[in-house]
Parts: sequence; C-alpha cells; structure tokens
Amino acid sequence: MKTKKFITGLLISLFIFSPFLNFESMALHSPATLLAMGDIDDDGRDDLIGLRDDGLWVKYSRTNTWAKLASPTTIISLGDIDGIGRDYLIGSWGSGSAPGTYYRNSVTGAWVRVGTPALKLASGDLDGDGRDDILGQWSDGIWVRYSASGVWKKLSSTLATSIAAGDMDGDGRVDLLASFPNDGTYFRNSLTGEWVKMASPASFIFAEDQNGDGIDDLIGHWPDGLWVKYMGGAWSKITGTLPAWWGNVSN
Repeated sequence: MKTKKFITGLLISLFIFSPFLNFESMALHSPATLLAMGDIDDDGRDDLIGLRDDGLWVKYSRTNTWAKLASPTTIISLGDIDGIGRDYLIGSWGSGSAPGTYYRNSVTGAWVRVGTPALKLASGDLDGDGRDDILGQWSDGIWVRYSASGVWKKLSSTLATSIAAGDMDGDGRVDLLASFPNDGTYFRNSLTGEWVKMASPASFIFAEDQNGDGIDDLIGHWPDGLWVKYMGGAWSKITGTLPAWWGNVSN
C-alpha cells in the first residue's frame, strides 16, 4: 500500500498549527463536500480528490491542474488495486443508468464494476499480496473483495457506524477497523480472523501511524472530541470541538 487514502495527517496538522496559518493562502478550489487523497498519476505526489456539485474531481499535485473523473457520489476510497504503485479511485453510485460500486483504473481510465452500491467503503491489502483489497459495507454486513482473485468474503454480519483499514498490530498485514454502535471499536486481525476491541463506539474512525513506530494508530471522534489512540496504549486528545469542514473527509 503506497499511500494513505485519507487526509488524516493533514487534518491533524491543521488542528495543531491553525493559529499560525493563513487559510486564505491555502485555498485549492471552490468548496468541496467530500475529500480524499492518493497518488493517481504515479508521480510520487498525492493528488487531491474532491466532490463538488458538478462531479468528482482530481487536482494533480505536480501540474496543479483539475480533471473531472465521475458524476457526484457520496462514498469514495482509494487503493492500489493492481499492485502497480498507483492509486485507483473507488466509488459507489446508488443512482444513474448503471448503479453500483466501481473502481477507476488510473492507467487506462476504464471503470470496472465490482458490486452493487455500497453503504461504506475502505481499502487495504488484507491478504498481503501487494494489492489493496476493497472493503465495503452493504445491508447484509461488511465484505472484502480480494483484488487478485476477485473473490468476495464476508467479514462481519454486524453493521458498523464507520469502517477503515490499517496495520493495527505491526504484523505487516492491513486489518479491517469497524466501530459498532452499542458495542465498541474493533480491528479484525487479518491473519487470525480475531476481533480485538480498542475503544468504545466512535462516530468516525481512521487509521494512520502518527508516531512513526510502524504501527497504525486509531484516530476517531467520540462525544467529547477527536482522539488518537497510540497502539502502545496511550491516548491523546486532538481537539474537543470539530470544525465545520470535518464532515468533508471521506470514510
């Protein structure tokens, strides 16, 4: 997995350094209602994916140009589906002439339909073959589509409030994260299949290595604010009040 799929690190940096930043000088385009980030053109720089009223767009970081990729949707993710070092956009469309869950081949521009419309999406290399697999939630549970074989496997029959992917135990294998209402926030060990409880239910979760120890850390929103749980056990509060743009981050 070449890049992180969401802009968690950027968001946390904005929280920390916001008193010192001129946000007007950081404007990238008109307001978007959904954001994600990944290296679409394989130039070594992550590109910004944004949803506007007129569609789903990418801003290529090296050329500073925008290109429209698709019609509007509310559910996106990014993953290196073919294991070539280039992120593919993954999205779910519930309406239109051909509703479904698709990924866009970033080399050819072709869209590949992989399933019916999903409720939630994430991606990560769960089986360790060098290709990111598609994680999704549908009305009957949480599933993974292994990219090499195209085979689907059900991981949970319980629906989650939020899902994500990350290597939560440092074994080199990406794990599914899910926050279940009235139960807790868990990760599923991709090697053993065991579910490990990390915290109480969260409304929104991410996974990213925040302290550079090689293990992804849990980042989530709970009733008293945004927190990071370092997988060594320590918690750190990032903020107690979320800004209005927090809801614009893809998950």
